[in-house]
Amino acid sequence: MEGMSAAEPIPAHTFATVRRMEAPLIAEARAQGRPDALMERAATGVADAVRGLLGRPRDELWPSAADPWRLGPGPLADPQAAPRGNAPASGADPAAVLSDCQAPSAALSSVAPHGPSLAPSPHSAAHDGVSEGAAPQVVALVGSGDNGGDALYACAILQDTGTACMALLLKPGAHERALGRARAAGVAVADLAGRPLDQLDGQDAVRLAGARVWIDGIVGTGVRGPLEGALADAVRALAALKRSAGPAVVAVDVPSGLTDARGEVPGPLLPAEVTVTMGAHKEALVLPPAAGYAGRIERVDLGLGPADAERTPPVALHTASSAAAHYPAPTSEDHKYTRGVVGVVAGSDTYPGAGVLAVRGALASGAGMVRLNSTRRVEDLVLAAEPGVVTAGGRIQAGLIGPGLDEARRAEALELAEFCLEAGLPLVIDAWALDLVPGLVDRTRSAALTITPHYGEAARLLTALGSPTTRARVGDAPLRARLAREAAASSAAERISLVGRVERDELARAFARADIYLQASTTESFGISALEARSAGLAVVALRTSTSGVGDFITDGVDGLLADDDAGLADALASLLRDPGLLERIKEHNRAVAPLAEWGTVTEMNVSAYRRAVALRPGRRGPV
Repeated sequence: MEGMSAAEPIPAHTFATVRRMEAPLIAEARAQGRPDALMERAATGVADAVRGLLGRPRDELWPSAADPWRLGPGPLADPQAAPRGNAPASGADPAAVLSDCQAPSAALSSVAPHGPSLAPSPHSAAHDGVSEGAAPQVVALVGSGDNGGDALYACAILQDTGTACMALLLKPGAHERALGRARAAGVAVADLAGRPLDQLDGQDAVRLAGARVWIDGIVGTGVRGPLEGALADAVRALAALKRSAGPAVVAVDVPSGLTDARGEVPGPLLPAEVTVTMGAHKEALVLPPAAGYAGRIERVDLGLGPADAERTPPVALHTASSAAAHYPAPTSEDHKYTRGVVGVVAGSDTYPGAGVLAVRGALASGAGMVRLNSTRRVEDLVLAAEPGVVTAGGRIQAGLIGPGLDEARRAEALELAEFCLEAGLPLVIDAWALDLVPGLVDRTRSAALTITPHYGEAARLLTALGSPTTRARVGDAPLRARLAREAAASSAAERISLVGRVERDELARAFARADIYLQASTTESFGISALEARSAGLAVVALRTSTSGVGDFITDGVDGLLADDDAGLADALASLLRDPGLLERIKEHNRAVAPLAEWGTVTEMNVSAYRRAVALRPGRRGPV
């Protein structure tokens, strides 16, 4: 914001906080008779971002997403999309993609980079200026809120400077003044008048698919929770068309559907290559996994005042320069004390290597010196590896406790922790010492304590702090978030349900309702879940790999279908769905024939092994 140096982290605020910050500016603009002053300023930033994309070759708009949280210039990315070629497929059918709709009277057999000009349908959405003007380079996706107004003003600015634009009004009630300004500039307008996107006429569908850039002004920060109903359907269809036709997307403030301040992806959304955010960064733009859908972030300065930080602490987004400011390079005047001394209590005779690694990590942070408190064996190992480490007490500026400790070192770890927390010094707690956190948490000062648990430690700590959970539930969270993103981005999003962890009786009911069990894992040493599904009478579709044991009890074409890769899994599923007879034969076989690894069989195998052992003569050697 104002006065912020490049070396400072960028604060990111909640939607509500930003609206409080904007309120006095909006009131002032209205009092001056310029109600859309902020909107016009925002639109200028959006138009500049669009020009930046139009100035790049088309084949540079879709590289891989190496760094989805970047802020500066660099490759643009769609983290939801699979790698693609340098241009949209010439045979893409936008009408089919838009929820499998059929263009009423126009054949959409081909989409050129800017779209062929087709005769309008007699059933087309209401539009003006579309059929006469040049094929648009830019299409604005316009909702009924201020984001739609920003998009319309941006189109007007672009049209004034010679860039052909079309505005697609997805909902009734578009911003009246912005719409008038766009029409006066010559922007073509296609109005769905509240009808579903699949009723867009053939010509306009081709123009939508052929545009190089979309401006996403559908919804913004006024939405809570996942998009629903017709709006969700429209966003899903647009996301699918984006993947097939390949336009770059410039989002106004936030990508439509990115509404969760915690960084979650609650439902369908339209990913962006560039997000032009107004006034301040929003938390949804900088917290993973949501940040991966925002692309490059560009901020438009609206002149906002300070945020209500007391009630809404901002999330700090570090850039390369701001992170570097926390890792200063030593100068000729620096020495070990000016660079900081870290006190470390780590390692034990049982886990001596942890002490060595902890010390090396502390040194790698840029500290001038490390003081180590550990057992004699650990100290000897550390000094052999890092002879500059000091094993005597003295002043410190930060602390680290936990790696490789055991109960015998509790007193030393607790002493260092209490000293750091009372003095307000930074303290890192890891591994064994995490069990000390519940007794320390009420004594911590702001930003003084950093904890680094793995899944099991996090579950144990949360339980001790009054939020009972399990390692499995904690570990599920990152994967579940990724699966939710992928499900929301898929063309079958409405048919995918992520039920989470369920009890065994609910799992049995799910098996009873299902026909097919898909096992996509490549590392199932035994595959107990697939065996359970097969025993429940489901047809099993699984990978046939050297690291999966599913092939040991699934015979291809008998108990289910086996495949060599993901594409083969898709083909196997399609085969079962196309051939109900095959599916029913497999299900009937699995219901009628017990698997080889059925409990009775396994029990008998073990009993037989014991009988053979008993039958052996005393003293006889060899396998049982």
